[in-house]
Amino acid sequence: MRLPFSIVIPVKDQHRSLELLLRCLECQSAPKDSFECIVVDDGSSDNTPEVLAKTWGIELRVLRQRTSIGRSDARNTGWRASRGDVILFLDADVLPSPGWLDALGSELRRWPLDVVAGSRFSLAIDPSDPALASRVSRHAGVNASQLFRGDPERQFEAIHRRASHGHYPTALCAELDAALVKLARRDPRHPVCAYSFVSCNVGVTRRALERTGGFDSFLRRNQDIELGLRLWESGCRFGTAPQARGYHLYHDATDRTLGAGERMAFLWRHPIRTVVAMYVWMLTRSGERPNPLPAPLDSVTNLATALRRDGDEVDRQIRGAYEEILDAGWRVTEREAIRYLCTERGVTPKRAHAAVRRAIRAGLVSVRQRGERLIDLHLTTNWVDRRGRLSVPTPAAGRPGGVTAHKREIGFVPCSGRYVAEFRWDGLDIEGPLSIDLPLPGADQAASHVRIAECEAFHVRGGREWPVLSCTIERPPTRVSRLVYHFELFRNAVGEGSFAAGADPSSYLDPTYAPADVEKAEALLERILGRETIAPVARVARIEAWLRSRVRYSANRFGDAWILDSGLGDHFQITRLFVNVCRLAGIPARERCGARLHPVDDGAGCKWSVGKTGRSPLSAAWAEVFLSGEGWCGHAFDGIVSGMTTLQDDGGRGRVPRRLPAADVASRIVGYPQEPRLRPAAAFVRTRHTMTCSLQ
Repeated sequence: MRLPFSIVIPVKDQHRSLELLLRCLECQSAPKDSFECIVVDDGSSDNTPEVLAKTWGIELRVLRQRTSIGRSDARNTGWRASRGDVILFLDADVLPSPGWLDALGSELRRWPLDVVAGSRFSLAIDPSDPALASRVSRHAGVNASQLFRGDPERQFEAIHRRASHGHYPTALCAELDAALVKLARRDPRHPVCAYSFVSCNVGVTRRALERTGGFDSFLRRNQDIELGLRLWESGCRFGTAPQARGYHLYHDATDRTLGAGERMAFLWRHPIRTVVAMYVWMLTRSGERPNPLPAPLDSVTNLATALRRDGDEVDRQIRGAYEEILDAGWRVTEREAIRYLCTERGVTPKRAHAAVRRAIRAGLVSVRQRGERLIDLHLTTNWVDRRGRLSVPTPAAGRPGGVTAHKREIGFVPCSGRYVAEFRWDGLDIEGPLSIDLPLPGADQAASHVRIAECEAFHVRGGREWPVLSCTIERPPTRVSRLVYHFELFRNAVGEGSFAAGADPSSYLDPTYAPADVEKAEALLERILGRETIAPVARVARIEAWLRSRVRYSANRFGDAWILDSGLGDHFQITRLFVNVCRLAGIPARERCGARLHPVDDGAGCKWSVGKTGRSPLSAAWAEVFLSGEGWCGHAFDGIVSGMTTLQDDGGRGRVPRRLPAADVASRIVGYPQEPRLRPAAAFVRTRHTMTCSLQ
């Protein structure tokens, strides 16, 4: 049966404050049959189970996790199991006033709102203090045995006189909360209103949560504001209920700082001027950024007005902070971004143009230079991939989320093909020459013979373990330089090469991350598998499913381990994360590199091809795990960019892509010219690689 409200509370080792919170819910003025309370015990090791086992005067449901899954997943578990039309979130160290629920419900009924935030106050009391009830009762002016009994309204009036405005007792929190109340009443669709979504005291409609998917599992801090921004993007209207008071039991030793990776993870999820401007305002207001903001941006109210009036002026005022904070340096013009989307996403120029313009209208970070707007290529494509609503061709289904083994007999089959690299000179004011490196297929996976044709600008360097073609190109009259080579090789039928016959799987058990990052990966593995003992194939399936449902594709320029803090990564970083987590779970795993070829309709079914902008097709990454009785099994994560979960086997039937392995070094070869006079992003989008193969 549906209910008007569901209250969701995640808790881990906070039994003292949780007991007081449940007392507060018992004395709510709202009818008891209008709400349920769902407590998600996130692997507590204290007396939390004993507190929850008591008899309470409210409908209480308890969901227990054997292992801690984190606050975001705990909240998601709670609201998905709830029955309320409106979900109200509280933290276990927050005490709601008796009229809290009535005030939130009244505001939701008064206006057509999707999100309503209560007012937040703080009390300088450690929630883990053994004498917590006595300390709170002194604030309330009663004995501990009478706390939140008899006349709770009067007790909260006394508590209110001792409280500070804001979730934390800082001038920044007080100023922000006061400004958000006024802004939400004046403009409930303003993007700054998203900052009122603080999960210690907020209500949101079920349909809005279902539309956005809930909290992001990877963020350690600011998961609530991140969800607030997605709620705003989905069209939600925000409001506030000042009388819905929640009092946070605040302990000064609590770590609230964002690490560099966490900060970048939040900003890369929402690379819009509102988020950057608010972040700059917070840094300035807290004293972490010494340079004062100009007068039009020196308060939340003024900043919100400026964002509505003239976004480009806000860009100009804080332009220096954009690149400093977002590391947004891979600049391209709108025209270059559109060309990249056309070649990489296979959409028409009209649709690509509409997607880029939509991103810019949404406030995507940009700068103006010489009268032209420049946008970051990675930030733009990431925004379009998630919000641009471009249709991406979906490959034929393989075995989603499963394990596919290579079961063909070992043998070698002939393979021949043609590799073409093109560079467009249009719009450039340089003449050349430019140099570019290209990898070779085969490498140590097969005895290969490479024949170079149609161009004499190649120089082969490196040996069998490091085969690279170094090329020099001049500016031609046609404005397009083309580098072509043909190749012939004998390809291992199972794609394993020298690994197939005598490789020891146990040599693929040590993680490749640095020690500090291994600790983060171990914590991640505990969240995925918990304390269960399950078979290797089930371990692999659970790890893959967990990563596919939570990791987001994001082109970036950061290190491999950034994904551990952010949950964002490119295909290489996602593959490397999967390999390291599998190894920590005792499953031999390795990274592979090469081309993932798609069939060409030539009537015979023997022709396969692939094209890439900027990077060589031979730099694609996939993972392989070793399972007893199955051998090496492939897992590819490159479909994650469009939400695809199809596992595509090497050399299968029909329309399943085939793989042509290359040396591991292929993933580290820069596939576009590097020239100081040329913007790296401009060189990237002007370079196109195509490879066509005939496979038996």
